[in-house]
Amino acid sequence: IWIARILGLSLLWLVILGRFCNLVCYALITRLAIKKAKGFEILFGTIALLPMCVYLAASFSTDGMVNALTFYLIAQFCYLINREQKVSLRDMIIFAALSLVLATMKLPYVLLVGLLLFIPKEKMTIKKNYLYAALLIFVTAILSFLWLKQSSDINASKVTHGANPVDKIKFTIAHANVFFKTFLREWIDLIPNKMGSLFTFGWLTYDAKAFMWFYLIFISVTLVVLPNGKPIKTFAKFGVVLVSMGIIFGILMTAYLMWGEVADISIKGIQGRYFAGIFILLGCISNFSRRLFWNQNRTEPLEYDQNEVEYTCTYIATLFILVSIIATISQYY
Repeated sequence: IWIARILGLSLLWLVILGRFCNLVCYALITRLAIKKAKGFEILFGTIALLPMCVYLAASFSTDGMVNALTFYLIAQFCYLINREQKVSLRDMIIFAALSLVLATMKLPYVLLVGLLLFIPKEKMTIKKNYLYAALLIFVTAILSFLWLKQSSDINASKVTHGANPVDKIKFTIAHANVFFKTFLREWIDLIPNKMGSLFTFGWLTYDAKAFMWFYLIFISVTLVVLPNGKPIKTFAKFGVVLVSMGIIFGILMTAYLMWGEVADISIKGIQGRYFAGIFILLGCISNFSRRLFWNQNRTEPLEYDQNEVEYTCTYIATLFILVSIIATISQYY
C-alpha cells in the first residue's frame, strides 16, 4: 500500500499490489519453513497449499502472515531437535522473539514458545538452557499479556461493543455448568463443523460439501500415511501435544471472551483457518507412517521415490485449489 501511494497508483492497483506483496511474503516465509523442516517437506507443503491458506495469503488479511510465521516456527522446532548441532541460548532467544511477533497477530499461537521446554536434553548445550527457556517463556508471557490488555481495550471500544472479558469471566464462573457443556460441545464439533472451511477458497458459500470431505481424506492421508521425517523423541512429542491442546483451548477462549456479550454463553466466530498450524503440529508427531517406512533397527527410512510423492501431493493440492476457483467463478460470476 505504501509503495502504491508513493507511485501515485490508483485504488485498483493499490489493492492488487498489496495482495501481491502479501502473497510473495507468504511464499518466501513458507519456502524457508519447508527448507528447515527436513523430512517434513510434504507435510508443510501440503498444508501451505490448503485453499483457505492460499486465499488468505493473497488477501489483505494478516492471517496469511500468521500462517507463514506459524509454519516457520514449527519448522524451526523440528530443525532444532533433529540437527546435529546443539541448541544454544541464541537459538532460543530468536525462537521466543518470533513467537512474540506472532502474538501480536494471533495471540493463542504464542504458546508455540512453550516448545522450548520440550527440546530433548541431549540437544541442549548446557542443562541451564532449560532455566533460560523457562525465563524466555515467562518474559514472552508477560509481554503477550500487556499486548492482550492493549488490544482488548481497542477491540472493546472499536469492534465488539458490549464485550467485557473481565465481567464475562465472572459471569462464566457463576454459570460454570452451562459453560463446560458448551465448551465441550464446541470442542467436539471442531472437525465436522469448523474444519471444512479450511478446504474452501475463501468465505463465499458454494455447494462444495462433498468436495470438502474429499479434501479431508487427502489431508488425513498426508498426516497419517505419507512418510515423514526422523521420528521425534517421546519427550518432544508430549510437548507438541500439550502445546497443540493449549492453542486450541486459547483459540476457543479468545473467541468466547472477545466476541460475545457478557451474558452470552456461546462461542462465536470460530473458523477452520485458525487451525492450520495445528494440522502441521499433529502431522509432525503422527506415528503410523513411520511404522510403514521406518524400521526400529534402522537409522534411515526405507527407500521410496520422494520426488514422485512430492509431485503427486503438490499436483493434488493444486488441483483442489483450481477446482475451488472454478466453483467460485461459476457460482458468482
